[in-house]
Amino acid sequence: MKTRYPIVTFKKCSVLVLVVTIWLAASSGVVFALDEVETDKVEKLLSDMSEDRHIIFIRNNKGYPVDRAVAHLRSKLRQAGHKVNTVEEFIDNLASKSSISGAPYLVHYPDGRQENSRDYFYRLLARQKQAKTNR
Repeated sequence: MKTRYPIVTFKKCSVLVLVVTIWLAASSGVVFALDEVETDKVEKLLSDMSEDRHIIFIRNNKGYPVDRAVAHLRSKLRQAGHKVNTVEEFIDNLASKSSISGAPYLVHYPDGRQENSRDYFYRLLARQKQAKTNR
């Protein structure tokens, strides 16, 4: 008597690969809840921040150059995954304070001024909105 093996079709494999891929992406935190418009706003904020080469980003009482700050905020965004839905949530929940110590992030300027990063990012966001209305 011949042993019959189940036939695995391309369609069955495709469905299985799709299910596993979605599960892995969701469990790794790679899937963002930000829609395309909100993602663009966050990326524009980070891009604008990158252009402010003269500032120092203060996190947990330690200063970081802009490129390190942007990398850190992108990492926090990746880890937050579906917990962030808008650019405002990004600013308020990720870009304004340490998730470990709760200490506010600061932006230090060459002239000695400092401001909360929340105020800094909302100013950049207001500039984005203004630029959009002036087009």
